[in-house]
Amino acid sequence: MPQIFLQWFINEQVEEEASAGEIFEKLKNDPRKRAELCFTLTKSLVKENSPN
Repeated sequence: MPQIFLQWFINEQVEEEASAGEIFEKLKNDPRKRAELCFTLTKSLVKENSPN
């Protein structure tokens, strides 16, 4: 059971790193979209962390 959890955790971290890398590339390659992406990310993070 611990190995299953560890594999799941590693897979989640790999996904998170890939997502962060994609966001970084978008910000780096298109400076005009920085404000829009930052706003979208902030809105998403607030929604995820809001108590419901």
